[in-house]
Amino acid sequence: MMPTAPDVRAAPDARAVPDTPDTPTAPVLGWLRARRARRAGTWRDRLYGVYLAALLLGVYLVPYLTAAASSLGGSSAPLLPHDPDTALVLTVFAHTLLAGLAGAHGALLGPVVVDPPTLHWLLDTPVSRPVVLRRRWWRALGRWTALGGVVGFALAFAVELGADHLNVPGLLLGTVAGAAHGAVCAGLAGTVQTAGHRREVRAVRPVLALLAVSAAVTCLLAVSGTPPGPLVTLLSWSGPWGWSARLVVASFPDLSVAPAAVLLLVACAAAVIVGGRWVPRVRGTVLRARVERLYRMTSAAYGLDFRLARVVAQGPAPVRSRRVSPPRSAWAAVPWRGVLGWVRRPLAPFVGAALLFAAAWTAVGGSVAPDAAGVAVTLGVLCLGYAGAGALVEAVRVETDDVTRSHAHPLRFRSLIVRLLGLPVAVGLAAAVVGAVAAAWAGAGVGAGTGGVALSDPVVFGAGLAVPGCVPALVAAAAVSACRGTFPVHLLVGVETPLGNTAPVQAAAWFLRAPLTVVVLLAPVLWKAAASTRPLPPAWTWLSTVPAPAVVAYLGAVTLVMFLWARSKADRLHRRQT
Repeated sequence: MMPTAPDVRAAPDARAVPDTPDTPTAPVLGWLRARRARRAGTWRDRLYGVYLAALLLGVYLVPYLTAAASSLGGSSAPLLPHDPDTALVLTVFAHTLLAGLAGAHGALLGPVVVDPPTLHWLLDTPVSRPVVLRRRWWRALGRWTALGGVVGFALAFAVELGADHLNVPGLLLGTVAGAAHGAVCAGLAGTVQTAGHRREVRAVRPVLALLAVSAAVTCLLAVSGTPPGPLVTLLSWSGPWGWSARLVVASFPDLSVAPAAVLLLVACAAAVIVGGRWVPRVRGTVLRARVERLYRMTSAAYGLDFRLARVVAQGPAPVRSRRVSPPRSAWAAVPWRGVLGWVRRPLAPFVGAALLFAAAWTAVGGSVAPDAAGVAVTLGVLCLGYAGAGALVEAVRVETDDVTRSHAHPLRFRSLIVRLLGLPVAVGLAAAVVGAVAAAWAGAGVGAGTGGVALSDPVVFGAGLAVPGCVPALVAAAAVSACRGTFPVHLLVGVETPLGNTAPVQAAAWFLRAPLTVVVLLAPVLWKAAASTRPLPPAWTWLSTVPAPAVVAYLGAVTLVMFLWARSKADRLHRRQT
């Protein structure tokens, strides 16, 4: 006999009700569990999913791990340098990224996300909210713990590949440390979600600021060669991301892991306790906003409108009491509109400048060449540069989101878009030049020796000038992507071929045409900049004979083509939306 629903009356203020004998929490949840148990195939579907996951892992992951473990020895190349400081810095960086992902997840959705029936029906009844939300918190804690364990195992395995033999206790210790760090990340995400609209957010901001500083410093240390020991020690003791990293690389001698293990255990227990106490205090308005944001992001993703999904994820622009004074001269009107776009997203110029700084640093310190390893470095440099340029053109995105904003401006829309690129180009050039000079000064160039690299070194001078020279073309390519408009649905109707339907290829080409074009066109410029000191493959030896004026002319032509493309896309978007 099917159980009947208990008599539940809505609470007038929809606030949490304590779990007392007078509240119907147990009958309601029992009735819901009984309804859920009647659904055929629930547990069978879950077990089938676990079976498929185990089968895929066993077929694809285990053979590669076994082959990597069997190839240990003097001839094997380690995934991470078998140096205590370098391995510790890279491990801290990976754990810092995981903690940053947890903080972003807590600010965007949060570990506790309820479905609309639970939100609109169950939580508005006199049912104990802590009982309902705490179950979701435990599930989120389990997911973050499993994710942290996987990350810890991967990092420990990468470290052990540089040793003479596989240290199984080290792998287990790294997995446990990663799982503990994942639990801390779950607590951080829950704290950010709970304190997002409360006064306790003041206690979260220092942690997030320390996290950002630690990530920036470890990123610079990871690409700068051998990091200084005192700074590595400071980073490894700066927080749970450093404590867990010390346990992951515990196979190295002279590393004190006992204090780090105690601190990580205390942090894990505190995260679980604080999360279990704070998460049930999430306001109903916060839960409603997160559910609405999740469904809007999902609908935008289904429509392949990733710009709308990004806007929904970022939320509304913060309202500030301070206003930007309008310019007093006509020539400053367009840069003023660019500054207004950055005011809406204050982190955009800093992120863009940091990415271009990292691109220039990597170009000077990495092996940029058309060989197997150099192509990957070149691709990474240009992708970093394109991502930085994309962060700097926020004003262009603001204009293309609503083209009617420019109707009162005397310039045509296409001219306005092109002139808006002046400020991003200036900031990107400054960041790239500073990154190249800093990398050369720190001795990151090839052939650095024991001291710093002189700026007159050909490879440093060439690579240092190449990345800033590519900045205008990268900014124009980012503007092309910003002006592409909504996704044309007819591209999803592809052509059937023996290899499958062409719809995915057409969609990917529509989204990636600007970055792919600029990467292909600018890669020879970086290779030519490094051709003076690095040997090139036989198929690319002709780059050494190309004179510098021809390279400059080619780079100018590529930049001009990208700017004309951005101008054409802006004009077409304006005519289509008006």
